Amino acid sequence: MKSLIVVLGLLGGLLVAGAQMKTSAADAPDPLVDIVMGKVIVTDTSKMSAYDTLEEAAVHAAQRLYTCSQYYECSGIIAKRESDGKFINGPVRSDYSGDSVQVNNGHPVGTEVTASIHSHPCHEETHYDTFFSPEDLMGFIMHKQIGFMVDFCTGDVHEFDPAKDSPAETELPNDEGTFATHGRIVGHIVVSKFVVEPNQGF
Repeated sequence: MKSLIVVLGLLGGLLVAGAQMKTSAADAPDPLVDIVMGKVIVTDTSKMSAYDTLEEAAVHAAQRLYTCSQYYECSGIIAKRESDGKFINGPVRSDYSGDSVQVNNGHPVGTEVTASIHSHPCHEETHYDTFFSPEDLMGFIMHKQIGFMVDFCTGDVHEFDPAKDSPAETELPNDEGTFATHGRIVGHIVVSKFVVEPNQGF
């Protein structure tokens, strides 16, 4: 019986801790999804900032990625609430790499992951900032998931939908025989050359 009480107490502490997480200044201080050992802790999304369209959510998510870091890639997910069909943004994370980042697909109960988003820092000397990488595109196609990318050279928010868009519309400059896509530009954020080290958990 004592062990059951301890476990319940720990779970209660995790729920409280998750509910106290905050977003960046770009969004209201929403309770976000807290992932502990791969499990969703916070399930109440009713007070989170919600958006009518996927593209609107992506532009707000892009701003949060820019706040995360302009030097390292950052990522997040966009989920759709079953209750009202509106879109919410998940937590932002970074792997402290300038040209790659994993996406955590954890999401609250009562939502469905609709898309992922990641950033391309303005490192023109090391990769193609305005193109989705072949690895990006393979992941979107394999998981049948819409992908967004914000490039920090221009501030443009790009969308790739594997059900609508061609992954090989343009040959990469200086890389003969390799094709990729810019996707469709669906929004824009203001960017500068100011570099911010990554911040996670907002």
